[in-house]
Amino acid sequence: MKRKAGRRRTYATSHLLAIRALKINLNIDHSFGGDVNYMIVWERQWWDIRDGNLTQAYYNGPQMSSPWNLNIGGGKSLRFATIHRACHRYTFEDVNNLSRPILGNGGKIKINYNDGEGTGVNWGQEWQNVDFRTGLLPNIKIWGKSENTGQYFMTNQLYSTTIHELAHTTHINTMNFGLIGYGQVSPILYESWATAVEWYLTRKEYLDRGVNNYDSPNLIVPDVGLQVDNEQWWRFNGRGETNDIYTPLFIDLIDNYNQAAERNSNNMPTDIITGFSVRNIERNVIRNSYGLTSLRNELKRNEPSGITDAQIDNYIAFYFNNL
Repeated sequence: MKRKAGRRRTYATSHLLAIRALKINLNIDHSFGGDVNYMIVWERQWWDIRDGNLTQAYYNGPQMSSPWNLNIGGGKSLRFATIHRACHRYTFEDVNNLSRPILGNGGKIKINYNDGEGTGVNWGQEWQNVDFRTGLLPNIKIWGKSENTGQYFMTNQLYSTTIHELAHTTHINTMNFGLIGYGQVSPILYESWATAVEWYLTRKEYLDRGVNNYDSPNLIVPDVGLQVDNEQWWRFNGRGETNDIYTPLFIDLIDNYNQAAERNSNNMPTDIITGFSVRNIERNVIRNSYGLTSLRNELKRNEPSGITDAQIDNYIAFYFNNL
């Protein structure tokens, strides 16, 4: 956040600011001789949010001498704040020891918010190690409205999309040989892993905020409404659609909900495994996994107590047989 005083253009910048609950509390130990022009610039050391493709995202506040109390309740500022909140969680807050989405070159992750219809894409994957501190190309693009309905996504959807795209960045950093290794990973692995991180951190965010039973796996689409990150509704449809690679492959290693049995479906994976941690998968499994065969081998090398090789074979067989 920056405060600018009159013609003197005096700036005071906070690098300790945390956006929580879309409310801002900031005290600046500095005296100003007149009114202050308040402004929020949506960036931190490790990320930079843009309004569209090139323009810096910011909130131009009032010019006044008294304290500024702002409740961000709508418009593009609500979307900027939500993306910022997801970045802050993943980069600075409790993520159960997952890797942080920080570029290895020390540059900022450029996130473009587009106030139109679309979803999210980490299309900077191919140039992950380029220095973005002075570059124009974005790492991530996020759209604000659904392609299906034309309506704005709810903030928890925008939050989870941001986490998903940032998870691709940490996946690249985690891989042996970085981008070279990541380039050999099959889509079902890198999209299913980003889906698992999206589920884990979004659920943690809202549970920490007191939203009980957020994203509970026994909620049924469409009754569940917006809480569908757990992918326990996912079914293989066999039509080669994009949905077939956004699977609960890694989520089912962590949770203890067997959706195939609970919903009596042969098109759902039989989830007979639990006990893996999200951190163990990232640190010991993902970095050496490129396809289903290498994933199966790495899971066996790192299986938790009580899980057998035969159980892993049976679990992975669903994906071998259908994808």
